[in-house]
Amino acid sequence: MTLNNSGPFFLVFSKQEKKAHKRSKWTSSRGGNFLLVMNVDISSTLTHKQEKYIHSAFIALIVISFLLRLLYFIQNPPSLHQDEAMTGYNAYAVSRTLKDYRGYMLPAQIHGFGNIGIVSPLYTYLTVPFVAIMGLNETSVRLPALLLNVALLPIFFMLVSKLFKNKVLALICTILLSFNPWHFHFSRIAHEAVIVPFMLFTSALLLISALTEEKYKLFFIATGLMT
Repeated sequence: MTLNNSGPFFLVFSKQEKKAHKRSKWTSSRGGNFLLVMNVDISSTLTHKQEKYIHSAFIALIVISFLLRLLYFIQNPPSLHQDEAMTGYNAYAVSRTLKDYRGYMLPAQIHGFGNIGIVSPLYTYLTVPFVAIMGLNETSVRLPALLLNVALLPIFFMLVSKLFKNKVLALICTILLSFNPWHFHFSRIAHEAVIVPFMLFTSALLLISALTEEKYKLFFIATGLMT
């Protein structure tokens, strides 16, 4: 039995219909004693007009994601925690003297405050130009995390597009990533965890590009391995 099959949604009750929809390229979810099916065409073949809509929606997603992360950027969280303060101060010291706060010249590892121990210097070095230009404050310390967080979205979109040859699926996955609580959280704090997914997905994208595009194969292989 099928109900309300007009519009983007319809409800089906029978198991036979559920099995038939599982074999189709439609998205479905189980709710109570009925099956909610969303009539979405995610076929890989798109017209020029459809691709234009996908690209417009993707650009709108990037803008909205950036603005949402920028909203109350300094006020929430309300202040720098210990790790952020350590990163900011070391970035400030390196920008002025090329040494960390302990006096080591361009250190390969950073000694944290108190009992934090040794941490990676990568986020500190990314913060150096921001602190040098904007001064030592919450904005300059957290801004690299926000930019890396938003920059991951187009990388992820291109990666899914290359893997599945499907821009609609890539857009849906990118929307889910953009509003993922974990991903959103790390755009607001100066933490090296935001670097890992960016480097991982960038490396995967470059290596996959090397396998699919002959023209720049050596370049993609080299940059992918370096990343």
